[in-house]
Amino acid sequence: MRAVTLLRGVATLGLLVGAVVNTAAAQRSALREVRDWGLTGASLALAVPVGEFAQHVGEGGGFDGFIAFNLDRFGMTALRLDASVLAYGRANDLAYLDGPYYLPVDITTTSFIVSLRAGPQLTFGQGPIKLYGFGQAGFSYFGTTTSFGSYNCGCSGFDEITEHDDLNLAWEAGGGFLVQLGRGRHRAMLDLGARYLRNGRAQYLPARFVGNGSTLPIESQANLVAIHLGVSFALR
Repeated sequence: MRAVTLLRGVATLGLLVGAVVNTAAAQRSALREVRDWGLTGASLALAVPVGEFAQHVGEGGGFDGFIAFNLDRFGMTALRLDASVLAYGRANDLAYLDGPYYLPVDITTTSFIVSLRAGPQLTFGQGPIKLYGFGQAGFSYFGTTTSFGSYNCGCSGFDEITEHDDLNLAWEAGGGFLVQLGRGRHRAMLDLGARYLRNGRAQYLPARFVGNGSTLPIESQANLVAIHLGVSFALR
């Protein structure tokens, strides 16, 4: 029986090889999808604060990177690992250092969120357009730092100092669309999606506060919606 099954398989394969070019190309594309072991990508992100967070800070931006490891041969289920850096405040000022030369120095204060998450991802569709969704848990680091740079003196910048930081547990839910752009070994896909990042109650220091001479942080809910646009690649 196995020999008969094998002969039937060889005959079927011969018919497929002799089929029209479009049918053969579609079959080869499907076989390549089965061999994919994961997905990776990077995106630009627009961060929109919601709730209490929106009362204290404005929109921000940054970037996001991820890698997803397939848990089945078709890539419908995967373990996704995400990392993002989102800046939501920036203030610039000028100060003068005491000393024999009284040099002017640029001061730049930046408020940002670094977030790391992991969780399951589901992907639907095997054609050029796919829909995916995910849920993740991890942590978010809120930081506000001030860097001191040189100003028209040709000398190097000074050290960076941390004005305030806080670490919070976080969870996230999101999804999006993958639109195939090519057929190479590592197929490129346009990645458009959105996610809700719940950071819970956090302490954070907007950059403008430091510029106004205040170092007292705000404590409130610090949740946001991030909209991302980027490129993802199949891993083989």
